[in-house]
Amino acid sequence: MRGIWRSMVANKPDSKFVQFGMKMTPQTRKILAGIASAIVVIIISGIISAAMPQREEKSPSGGEQAVATKTEKKDDESSSEARHEANQKRIDTFVNNFNAASTNPYVQDATFDPSDGDAPYHPRRYNSPVYAESKGSHGTSGDFELTLIACTGGELEISGRLTTDSNYQTVADMIKKIMYCEYPDADHTELDQKLNDFVSSDYHNFNYFNSSNLDSSYATGGEFFLRLDNLD
Repeated sequence: MRGIWRSMVANKPDSKFVQFGMKMTPQTRKILAGIASAIVVIIISGIISAAMPQREEKSPSGGEQAVATKTEKKDDESSSEARHEANQKRIDTFVNNFNAASTNPYVQDATFDPSDGDAPYHPRRYNSPVYAESKGSHGTSGDFELTLIACTGGELEISGRLTTDSNYQTVADMIKKIMYCEYPDADHTELDQKLNDFVSSDYHNFNYFNSSNLDSSYATGGEFFLRLDNLD
């Protein structure tokens, strides 16, 4: 800006602009020159910025989104399949241990989805989240009708019903057999006492609440329900 001013003073000393500028002090002219320079820089920067192509953020294409969705779906399916396999293994392990110790092996006659409202064998905790992706098996063992449900949390629920006239000792023996198969190394003193009371009492019932292995399990008459924790 200083070069432009000097050129105008030398070439056009009589112009009104030069005459007006000459009336100012040198300091004032420096300040005005600085302001003018700043304005010019801003204008040039704006022109350059407007002329440059704008860089846009690239959003995922339809194909990329489809691949991501497919991958997530595949992962969910893999996890679901793994849980189904684990629950089936829970049932298979119990049945194998039970049949190895029982003179009346468990014979499966149906499988079902416990989370299905139309399932023929409804679980005790109907519509509970623990039945999501669980496995159900129904069958018989001698005179007993048994329903096995392997829950998502690792628990195994066993419902039993004596199909003949109530024989409380037979019911107690079945419960004991199941417990000894599931927990062979556990102390069964308390269980044995409860089953003795179940057989000899006038009410023929027992229950466990907040027990280490039999939370909310019970027996009454010719029916029983056992909720067995997974101790693996």
